[in-house]
Amino acid sequence: MARFGRLLRTGLLGRFVLVLAAVGLIPLIIIPWLVDLTRNSVTDQILITHSVTARTTAARVDAWIRSLRISAQTLASNPYLLQARRDQVAEMIAGLIQADPAIKGALVVNAAGLEVGSATRAGFADVAGPALAAATSAPVSVVPGERLWIRIATQLDEGRGELRILVDGEALSELLMTEEIGRDAIIGLFDTDTRLIASSNVSGDAARFPKALLQAGKGRATSGAARYDEGDPVIAGAHSRVQTAPWFVASIQPATTAERVAERMRRTGLLSVLAAVALTGLFSTLGYVAIIRPIDEIARSQWKVARRRHKGTPSSGNEISQLREAFATIHRQTLDREAIGKLFLSRYLVLDILGTGGMGSVFRGWDPKLERPVAIKTVHMGGKSRASVDIEEQRNVLMREAVTVAKFNHPNIVAIYDVEDAGEAAFLAMEFVDGMSLENYLARVGTVRVEMAVPLVMQISRGLEAAHNAGVIHCDIKPANILLGRDGGFKVTDFGIARSAIRATGNISGTFGTPGYLPPEALDSAAFTPMADLFGVGAVFYELLTGEPPHAGRTAQETLVKTATAPAPSVREKNKSVPPAIDEIILGLLEKNPQARRPASARDLANALEAIADRNGWKWVAPPLLAEESAMSESERETAAIPGSGKLG
Repeated sequence: MARFGRLLRTGLLGRFVLVLAAVGLIPLIIIPWLVDLTRNSVTDQILITHSVTARTTAARVDAWIRSLRISAQTLASNPYLLQARRDQVAEMIAGLIQADPAIKGALVVNAAGLEVGSATRAGFADVAGPALAAATSAPVSVVPGERLWIRIATQLDEGRGELRILVDGEALSELLMTEEIGRDAIIGLFDTDTRLIASSNVSGDAARFPKALLQAGKGRATSGAARYDEGDPVIAGAHSRVQTAPWFVASIQPATTAERVAERMRRTGLLSVLAAVALTGLFSTLGYVAIIRPIDEIARSQWKVARRRHKGTPSSGNEISQLREAFATIHRQTLDREAIGKLFLSRYLVLDILGTGGMGSVFRGWDPKLERPVAIKTVHMGGKSRASVDIEEQRNVLMREAVTVAKFNHPNIVAIYDVEDAGEAAFLAMEFVDGMSLENYLARVGTVRVEMAVPLVMQISRGLEAAHNAGVIHCDIKPANILLGRDGGFKVTDFGIARSAIRATGNISGTFGTPGYLPPEALDSAAFTPMADLFGVGAVFYELLTGEPPHAGRTAQETLVKTATAPAPSVREKNKSVPPAIDEIILGLLEKNPQARRPASARDLANALEAIADRNGWKWVAPPLLAEESAMSESERETAAIPGSGKLG
């Protein structure tokens, strides 16, 4: 206890408790101020919300009236309206009625007020006739009756008459509905005599709106918001003028909402203060037991060692100073250590992590038995993982990749050396490719010259030829799955979603792969044949020469739609250096119908490109960028180039 008291007075514990106590007391000091501030802020926010709501609602009503008036003015501006026969006028009016379901009837009168022609929607003649025949000077008015009807009058050219339309006013109630304010709020539409025209609430009536608010709206002020203390409860309200009609919108809500928020905050604040006080004591105790006391003991033990080595040197103050000296000693000891721990996966030595994904990680490793570098692709199998429901499928994908690639061997395919399905992790040991993915390379250089692109695509096709001959369809040919070696080689990788072709039918069904590189037939759930991989080759070929995929969209959905519907643009439109023969090959690969212009096989494509490359003397040479990337130690260079997306399987 004596040591505890000393620590509390002068040492780390005292400072620790002081900081925790200050943190716990700050809420106690500022909570009353925060409650008042919050109540006022909530009230102001309610007023702002209702002000915005009133203006927005008035704007919606304005837009609705304006659209109707524009429709009426379009017909009223017809110079032949008064010259046409009565049946022709009725036909013109019928067109206006059919264009807008809200319009139930229309009438044209001449300057003397005599009817020129009229038309009504079926079933509304009894209502529309009297309502339209009555004369009124208001361009927009409410027709008295049990149901809400709006009459809009529009002058004909040069005042030679008038077009009147009758509109169903039920749409006004829908315009007043909004989810921006609380359930206890009401929005009302009033005329200049403060008569309620429509309401957002079936129980809404003019008596529930403060008189001062209605008078402010009647005054035709543009807009405004205020608290109204005319009764209990206090009302927060706002109003806004409707520009196209002699109406205004009023929005109200009981201000007790702010009081409820403040009361909840007071209760929450009190509980927070009590919790802070309790946590201060708890953390002080735990901090002393778990942190400060062990640190004090370490500092004392380190100081005892130093005192034995340096006799006569006095202690340099409290445990904080001793701790500083202890850490300095530990640091010196750490720098003197030479041993470094090493991690093994089965027989493979793990040297470094290269990338991670949703399924697991890719590591740089070493096979001590065969003395060669490897890339180790893993799937974590922890049973308590949040993604544990997908663990079995992830493991199956990894195992399927191993089995798939084991069916064939080709210099343009990343080889699988080993596979293991352990209890906690499944992994593949794969061939290293000393270089980078084509995706990363294009991100650096933008485009590739045609004399480099042709031999590159030719070798990719050779790798796919070997896969297709083994009955394997890659299903996801894209730049991220093509690796460029510093030795000038190419490798196709990531057969995680590859499928074996059903030899009896020559195809499989299902949609796999990446938007932009998927063929149109796969999007229609049609046959997914080896020609689907050739479409992906065409998309990669196109991107090599232009810097972008042929059907690039702003979203994945837009990309898929373009792939299915839009023809691929000519490569020469974006790169004039591309020969017409290469342009034709690429457009053939990207043809929507796989049977139309796509090559019959990857072998045919490779042979065609090889002939062009040989004829022109085009050969792939590892570009300077790959050589620049190799400016590191030999051991550091022995790393695998993995797909830039980090996608596993």
